[in-house]
Amino acid sequence: VPAIKHLHELLLHDATNTVKFFKADLISLVVNKHDVISVLIQSLSTYQLDVWNKTHGHVTIETSVDDRFTYEESIKIHLDLLSLLLKKGCFYLVLKRSEELWDLLITNEKASFLNRELGFTWFITCVEDVNRDSQIALFEKRISKLDLINLSPKGSNYRLN
Repeated sequence: VPAIKHLHELLLHDATNTVKFFKADLISLVVNKHDVISVLIQSLSTYQLDVWNKTHGHVTIETSVDDRFTYEESIKIHLDLLSLLLKKGCFYLVLKRSEELWDLLITNEKASFLNRELGFTWFITCVEDVNRDSQIALFEKRISKLDLINLSPKGSNYRLN
């Protein structure tokens, strides 16, 4: 998580137009050549499973595995970097990655209430970062079939909009 937070801060920092141009190239490189979006989702999955196993499923907002960040902060760091990469790099989240993220945060049996809330919030605020065809397919394959037990107040708003 510290490395993800550091990468997010590096890419977020604005200095000059030259740096901004370089930043766009850097984002393109890490997204295209190193598939950092897939790596980021996998990191989030690994972290979620690690926390679940260490707490025996009793995950709370304040749960901390590494004594640096709370569980909530760690999830937000991952999602913030994902959002930044998509927005600043002018990329769209493709269907496969959208489904992976949805399944991880919303329908996964190890997803906590916090995962669902942060997941719904991310999808609501970043819907424009998911390409249109993927939005439609995600709705048809996942959202419209969502078990009501996985709905939260944010999820109800997302499903209705």
